[in-house]
Amino acid sequence: MAIVYTSKPNVNRLINAFNNNVFEFADDGAKTAKKCTVLINNTFSLTRTPINNNFHFNLKEMCSLIAREDNWQDNTPNVLGLSLDDDIIKDLIIKFTIQFTDYTIVNNQTTYSILRSVSQINNVIDIEKTTNSNDFVSLNNLTFFKGYPFDFTYYSNVEYNGVLLNPAPGFYKIYNFVVGSNRFFLSDNIGNLLKDDGNDNILQVGLNILYISLFNVKRINIKLVDSCSGVYLKYINEFGSWSYWLFNSIYTSTINARIKDEFNVDFKDITETSATTLITGKDGEETLNLTSKNLDTNEIAQLQSILTSPRVELYNGTVNSVALWQTVIVRGGSFTWTNTKRDLANISIQIIKNKYTQV
Repeated sequence: MAIVYTSKPNVNRLINAFNNNVFEFADDGAKTAKKCTVLINNTFSLTRTPINNNFHFNLKEMCSLIAREDNWQDNTPNVLGLSLDDDIIKDLIIKFTIQFTDYTIVNNQTTYSILRSVSQINNVIDIEKTTNSNDFVSLNNLTFFKGYPFDFTYYSNVEYNGVLLNPAPGFYKIYNFVVGSNRFFLSDNIGNLLKDDGNDNILQVGLNILYISLFNVKRINIKLVDSCSGVYLKYINEFGSWSYWLFNSIYTSTINARIKDEFNVDFKDITETSATTLITGKDGEETLNLTSKNLDTNEIAQLQSILTSPRVELYNGTVNSVALWQTVIVRGGSFTWTNTKRDLANISIQIIKNKYTQV
């Protein structure tokens, strides 16, 4: 007896947690199946009965639950260089157990790796997971802003000493890559750039072409914009890693308040009355309308996921070199193309900051 699959995710690829992950299978024997139970990470279980002796499981809900169990919190300290972030990629141990009408059973167990990512039709995130495989967990054309913290994420399926190289300034440094999602912090919380052993910055203002040599050579293009003021946000992108953007320093701000409830206090003579009702308290929020202009094609791709990101954080500076991030909500936004010949666009978004009130 053995489980025969007609459909299942590819074990040699990272699974996109927020897309359908369908398993369809049956037993290859002549026995009649009674039910099948799937056990996930020895924690979650589901049981199904067969249809024509075949089973169908879609584990999207379980995968997404595991992927976001930390509620999208960034738990990796910004230390210049390479750090493991074990929240971006997680193991998924799946065990199927089929029970037959004669009470015999057959088991099958497989370990997958899930990426907290979401693919779109005709734009599938496909990261290989085979021996010595490695790749970016992000786009490979990025814009960063000097003077602010930023990083990018790189996946490796093997622990190995690899090289980070920027040929233009002659930056060269060896790092120990570990299995999983490796985050390269190129700028720390107060804006200091990563340096090599000769005290040279890895990045220069303008276009930087970086190479990572780890069994094969991968390239990432980073445009570093010179220091300026503005509203700085970081957000979970479609890959499940962190992205960053600096919006224009000129924006509009609106504070909205809503009464929670009122109660009657109109019990005395009119000469002794100063109010007929009092309020129990108010809810408050501040709305910021942000813009960023003249974005090229790569910058549009980098920024699109902020509109649907499950977590967005506002940079409020530092205290004792520790970054202060405040979680905000992107209520809406839009891209407007201003010059189709050069493919430039503007973006406007609306973010909500909750305010504490005397309740």
